[in-house]
Amino acid sequence: MKGKNLKERGITLIALVITIIVLLILAGVTLSIVLHTGIIDNSQKAVESFQIASAKEQIDMEIFGSYDGTGKININTLNDNLIKNLKNVYFKGQILSETNRIEELPVVVTYNGVEVKIGNGSGKFTNMITANNYGDKVKYTANGISDWKIFYNDNKNVFLISSDIIPNDKIANEKITKSGTYRAYLEAKNISTTVGASSVSDDIAQKFLWSYKSQYPTSLRANSRALSQMFFDTENWSNFVDPNYAEDAIGAPTLEMWIKSWNEKYPNDLLYYQIYDDLGYKISADNKNFDVNIPSEIIQAKDGWKYNRENNGDNLYFPRAIYFKDEDLNCYGYFLASNIYNEVENGIGMVDFSGLIHETNYFGGQTAFRPVVCLKSSVKANIGADGVWILEK
Repeated sequence: MKGKNLKERGITLIALVITIIVLLILAGVTLSIVLHTGIIDNSQKAVESFQIASAKEQIDMEIFGSYDGTGKININTLNDNLIKNLKNVYFKGQILSETNRIEELPVVVTYNGVEVKIGNGSGKFTNMITANNYGDKVKYTANGISDWKIFYNDNKNVFLISSDIIPNDKIANEKITKSGTYRAYLEAKNISTTVGASSVSDDIAQKFLWSYKSQYPTSLRANSRALSQMFFDTENWSNFVDPNYAEDAIGAPTLEMWIKSWNEKYPNDLLYYQIYDDLGYKISADNKNFDVNIPSEIIQAKDGWKYNRENNGDNLYFPRAIYFKDEDLNCYGYFLASNIYNEVENGIGMVDFSGLIHETNYFGGQTAFRPVVCLKSSVKANIGADGVWILEK
């Protein structure tokens, strides 16, 4: 029995030694795999990435809670949120506190050892713009025009409009006749007989809100042919497109876009439109009596008119009267890129400096152009210290 026990113990000892050797070999293989495949490095990088993402997310949450009713970051609210909700945010090398506050944006703060940039509300432009922002200035330059305002947001694209009528030497369309500094028009003799609604792409018509095209896609009415040449031929307006930020431009806002922008900004002063027939639109201030114009006395009683005039130059919807004191004494306003009902087919929309929204003709020579630019849906933006929006790719 004693010999048998010694034999079994010997076998057990050998098995133990073999097991230890196998474990050592496996451990060596595992260590080699860990060392040579970068698992440790990758794990460390994953931890660092998580820490960075976590820090940015917590800062972003406080930024999100700091926007005011105009869609802009309130710096005082931002300071309060960061100080109250995050205990170890550093700014200028010291803890953010009541005596060490952020005074302007953009800035860089440090949170949990991670540097985080806080811009002026930088984010996707369409998500940041409400009707309260219509009329805000935007830092955008194209074709020598650097004064632009937010005109409309359809939640897919933001549209800019030149802050007022443009000098006619900025118009590239060779068929347009120019007079004085601002007046521009299309002479009847220059209207092509082959273009019309069908020559305006569905994409452009839908994007810029000319729904007439969907109802009368093959219209060859004279005003439809004039529109396609004057406003909707995007090649003629491509010099207003900065490809870094914009995708298309046309020569003026459409009636539909103009009214939708107005209605969103002034919901207590609604205006209305309808496509009357293939000759074009009619408009109304009461949704009952539709005609080819809305008289200036009706518009001048509305908040939108009062705001534009009281702020002397915040002319989102109406042109400045000052332009009509130079050699362009007979230039009364700007075109709308829409056909207005007219039995002789020459009706085009117009916004008068007096507030009158009405039908004019495309060859009258008393009207100017005011381009609209469609920004890319991917564009981001933030607010500069001067309150002007700065676009980002």
